[in-house]
Amino acid sequence: VMIQVDPSNLIAWSNLAASRLSAAGVLQSLGRPRAAIARLRELQLLDAKAESSWMVAGILQENRARMARIAGETGDVRLSEQLRRESLKHFEAATRDLAAGSFELSYWRLENLVGVIEIALSQGDHRRAYGIARDLRERIEQLKPPDDYAKQQKIELLRRFHAGLARADLRLGDFTAAEQNARAAVGYRGLLPAVSLLDRRSVAAGLALHAIALAQIGRAAE
Repeated sequence: VMIQVDPSNLIAWSNLAASRLSAAGVLQSLGRPRAAIARLRELQLLDAKAESSWMVAGILQENRARMARIAGETGDVRLSEQLRRESLKHFEAATRDLAAGSFELSYWRLENLVGVIEIALSQGDHRRAYGIARDLRERIEQLKPPDDYAKQQKIELLRRFHAGLARADLRLGDFTAAEQNARAAVGYRGLLPAVSLLDRRSVAAGLALHAIALAQIGRAAE
């Protein structure tokens, strides 16, 4: 049920959008991807506000990217690609006022590329994911975080990057590379706090991915 929100209160709209993202995450974790997509679709009414608010545009960028990943996982590649393009449009609106050369702009551009890799993986296009990943790790490493929060952003981006490549490696049959990337992802996850349930799930998922890769190279005992 949608609640009444003051049309001029962009923070309230952003909070409403964030609640829909959270609800969709719960539905997806319960194995209900189509219900998650339906919940995320409720945010389409915010599209008209994206041009006037970088906050709304940023949330809609993640909204569409998440929908694209879920659509890819359900086998609807056409919808996934449409949503990926919509995500890019909102990304451009969300970052257009960021200063050239700033950490924020550099970070969000790289985060968007990692997101595109994750969408390609959801679609089963593992070679495309590797093509996008070329030289990306080096570019992430070159980020210069100005504070502790930004350092955590960089570490999480490296974790996602290596976890994505590990998944691609497993599908492509390069199990040695899969183990190396999965181990790197676990290492980066270990540098981050694990306080919430979602944090702990992230830790468990990384360890499970590494265990699969180890088994594939005959090191199941580890």
